[in-house]
Amino acid sequence: MKITPQAGTRLQDVCEEAIRMATADKCEVSFEFNGHTLTATAGSTLAGMLKTYDEAWKAAADSYHASDEYKQAQVRRAEEKRQKAEALAAALALAPSQMTLRDPEAWQQMCASNADAYGAGVIRYAQTWARVMEGMHANGARIPDIAERCSHIADDVGVSGAGYGIAKSVLRQVWIHGGQL
Repeated sequence: MKITPQAGTRLQDVCEEAIRMATADKCEVSFEFNGHTLTATAGSTLAGMLKTYDEAWKAAADSYHASDEYKQAQVRRAEEKRQKAEALAAALALAPSQMTLRDPEAWQQMCASNADAYGAGVIRYAQTWARVMEGMHANGARIPDIAERCSHIADDVGVSGAGYGIAKSVLRQVWIHGGQL
């Protein structure tokens, strides 16, 4: 017998249901979960099925990590990272060493209240983003036209959507050109 788990169903719940059905009907019950087929019998245990699933994932991951596709993807990622670092370095070479603040006191308060690792990263990103925009603005670019592109150039750590929103809010409050964001 084959069953089809509903989207969003937990693996544990599907395994338990398959075991219950296999035990009650004295048959094999199989299903596919995230690309892996599992089969329950009357003697199956939840722990055994979960272990089988984990082993299948590990085997698939190991196979992918040994593949040429993975190696090529790693080379592409390294090249993209190198290019991104070069673009940021070039943009910062044209930028002031510090962003120009409209409200230095508020900036100091924001820095002090965001001293944890996440907050400090967002503050650093905001400052880098502002510096990149200032450098381009000094060469004639309009802030509204470059803000989005500069946000990507300044992002050297993969800032989250929430981090982006916080950085934008901070710059709107304290940066000399914040009103243009």
